[in-house]
Amino acid sequence: MAAQGRDLKLSESRIEGYRNFATKLWNASRYTELNDCRYNPEFDPNNCSLAINNWIIFELKNAVSKVDSSIQNYRFNDAANAIYNFSWATFCDWYIEFTKPILAGEDTDAVNETKATTMFILKGILNSLNPIMPYITEELWSRLGFGTLLIEEPWTPFNDVEPDILAAKEIEWVVSLISEIRSLRSETSVPSKSKTNLILKDAENNHQHYLTHNKNIICKLANIDEIDVITGPLPTETIQGVIEGVSFGLSIVSEIDVEKEFVRLERELKKVSEDIEKINKKLTNEKFIQRAPETVILENRKRLLNAEDKKSKLEMAMSRLNAIDS
Repeated sequence: MAAQGRDLKLSESRIEGYRNFATKLWNASRYTELNDCRYNPEFDPNNCSLAINNWIIFELKNAVSKVDSSIQNYRFNDAANAIYNFSWATFCDWYIEFTKPILAGEDTDAVNETKATTMFILKGILNSLNPIMPYITEELWSRLGFGTLLIEEPWTPFNDVEPDILAAKEIEWVVSLISEIRSLRSETSVPSKSKTNLILKDAENNHQHYLTHNKNIICKLANIDEIDVITGPLPTETIQGVIEGVSFGLSIVSEIDVEKEFVRLERELKKVSEDIEKINKKLTNEKFIQRAPETVILENRKRLLNAEDKKSKLEMAMSRLNAIDS
């Protein structure tokens, strides 16, 4: 949805994006059916024992709070973005992947809690999305057996929901670690399916606790063979990163042609630097600012931000390669 005061160019790719989101939501609902997840009206979100379930409830509460506040302030684009990002990234991309091993496991209590949590979250998503996507949410609401018509369902701000914040923080750290590992692989052109070892330096007790509790899911989602915690310096033959003050390394150097990769990064850096110079030249031209439509100016500003972000990442990747070569 467009921000207030901005005309939206409705391109085919944008419509495809909306279609993909609707498909993602439909598939998530289908996933709950295939795993025999049923809505339990007696479910207490304040009484979850698993960290992953406390985390998703905490994230839902925050997302719905943003939606509620945005709607009250007539910022409908912000409301749409808040529930869109939560539904797609947090729920579909992270929570469902984290809970697949739980639902396939033999711990009955964990399975039942996760099934109930999944339906509680999906109910909250459909309720929050209904003002923005009324038709598909109403259809899914009916299919999933939540009861009366969704349009008649009261708005739920979750003010009385208080999940375990420490448990939520645990999963937040694990998600950040996996994301950073994936970024390092991408920056150095190492295939995501290539197995590697993860080494953490001077991890504090709480971080070691996070690793112990979530070792299997970290290894699965980040394609890690082994996880080691050391007190000395990280081996020089590792690609290194930092997450919340904890240094870590990936032993993937043997898979990188450092010289070839450095040439590729230099070529990309040169191109993006030229792009930044061209866009800056436009945006500092008074005639362009006076004559160009607002949408064109906004698009160029967006392109500039994206280019500067890419340049920063390329420079970081080159710095890491320099560290290996030295």
